[in-house]
Parts: sequence; structure tokens; C-alpha cells
Amino acid sequence: MHVKGSPRAIHIDYKNQFGFGHRALLNSSIDLRKTFVIAYSIKEYLESHVNKLKNDWYMTLRGNIETYAMNPTDPKAYGSVSVTNGVKITAVGDYINLISQFSSVRDPINKKDNYVFFYQIRVQDDPDWEGPFYEAILETRSWTIQKGPNHTEVVKNQPGLIGQYPILKKGMKPFIYESQCPTHTMGTKMEGHFTFRYIEGPKKDQRFNCAISEFTLRIGENQHLVESPQYVNQIEEE
Repeated sequence: MHVKGSPRAIHIDYKNQFGFGHRALLNSSIDLRKTFVIAYSIKEYLESHVNKLKNDWYMTLRGNIETYAMNPTDPKAYGSVSVTNGVKITAVGDYINLISQFSSVRDPINKKDNYVFFYQIRVQDDPDWEGPFYEAILETRSWTIQKGPNHTEVVKNQPGLIGQYPILKKGMKPFIYESQCPTHTMGTKMEGHFTFRYIEGPKKDQRFNCAISEFTLRIGENQHLVESPQYVNQIEEE
């Protein structure tokens, strides 16, 4: 169970070193200064996992079960869905603990942890759209990334998606685009738009923007990032 290309190893805190009980499930990072507590027990984790499988929660469009939510509007997914001119864009993020870094443990004044999130965008025609639909090609992408009260990053009119310029067609398979967003702020919010150009119909060669509604990069409400007792003790001894 993973984001494509990013496997996750899970172990049990049987010594209760992190204070969440002897059955807590942990996911460690390469940076051992903090550990990701993903559930309080195997039972809780498996019950949640099975329930999600029964309700088709996980993304399976590529033939694998991946941790991206199939329905980003699920309250536990923190994603979004938007439709513009018959173009449906879904957006959802997923936290990648393995390559996140936790400098705040060494430098608590600056508190600049570097949380790494992957996010997935799916672009397709909306099957419920009743208005006219004409083929269009994606030309550029733009983002506004709110990384804190006084920190906003803006990306404007960058060409294509991962070197591709997908063409929207009626009944198409979703075009899946993925990237990552390192951030110092848990709860970072992203929104933006893709710019398309019609390649047929009465508006041929006209451009239009398709909104990507705001989605949030954060861990689950019952999950925790906690300092490693071994590392903290080492600092105190020094």
C-alpha cells in the first residue's frame, strides 16, 4: 500500500517509547529525529484499511492500490473537485514521511521541519456535464500555495504537465499528474488553474482557465509526528 514509487515500512512500538501505547504503529523517516505515528494499534489500522477497501476509498486507476483517495471530497482526504466547461479536475495530497526532514528537533527556535507531500491531479471530461463540450489541449499550469500566514508562493503559466500537453476528449481516461510540494507548514493549502486552448468547435483557438479548487496538505486527524526519544536524550546528554 503506497504512493506509486514510495513504499512504506511500518513497525510496532512494543516498548512504548513514543507514549502512544505498546501497540502503536510507527512509520520512520530517513531522518530519525521524528517518527510518524499512523495508528494506535494493528486492529485500528486494519479496521480502517478494510473499511476503505470496502468503500473503494483508494485510488486504483493504474491497477494498484495506492494511498491517494479516489474521492478527494471525502472529509478524510482533504482534497477537492472542480468542474469548468465540462472539464473535471480532482486534487488530493499524501504525506511522505520517508523523505521529510525534522530540523526543529536540533533547532527548536526556528522550527523549520520540511514536510514532503506528494499530490495527485486527475483531469478528465465530466460525465455529468450537459453543456457543449469541445476538445481542448492543456497549455499551462498556475498555482497559489499558502504555506503559512505570511508565506505564499505563486507559480504562473508554467508550460504543460511533466512535459506533456494532454488533450481533453469526451469519454477519455483520466490524465494523472503527480508532483511534490515540500513545505515547512503542516496544513499547507494549494489552489490554482490549468489553461486550455480549444482545438475544435466555434471557440477554436480560444483559451480558458479550469479551476483547481483549494486542497490541503496535512496528515490524518488521528496521526501524529513525534520527536524520537533516543535523539532527544542524545541532545540532552551533549
